[in-house]
Amino acid sequence: MQHGLLSDCIVLPGESLEGFQAVLASHFERFTPVDGVERAMIEDMAAALWRVRRAWSIENTRMTEALDPDSTAGTPSRIAAAFRELATSPDFALLHRYETRIHMMYQRAFHNLLLVRNAIPPANLVDVPAIPTNLVPQSNTLPTLLFSQILLRA
Repeated sequence: MQHGLLSDCIVLPGESLEGFQAVLASHFERFTPVDGVERAMIEDMAAALWRVRRAWSIENTRMTEALDPDSTAGTPSRIAAAFRELATSPDFALLHRYETRIHMMYQRAFHNLLLVRNAIPPANLVDVPAIPTNLVPQSNTLPTLLFSQILLRA
């Protein structure tokens, strides 16, 4: 198992280990990490996505439990009544804060991955040789040089 340690930390008993591994594999396939730093950021993204989905599942369960099975009202009215009941519950507000925080963790890991990928690694920095001073035009002759190059190409 390639991602066993991460799975043990993220997947709760009763959750789908294969489901989490599929999320992780799809992130690795999409972002193809080139080193351990990128791999860690991609693992953070997959773990955050898994936890957001868990929050969605919890919300679904709470809403389903709050639906009045004896109500003769239509489905939208029953859902609105369940939401109204849960909106006063501190654990429902906590769940939404948790979901927002985890979503921000995903976004931060993704942003950091992009930053790392756009940074020039120190090993790839090349010393640029200095331009000989006799080849650098004076600032007042630059427009003339550019104009003459345009004319010569015409």
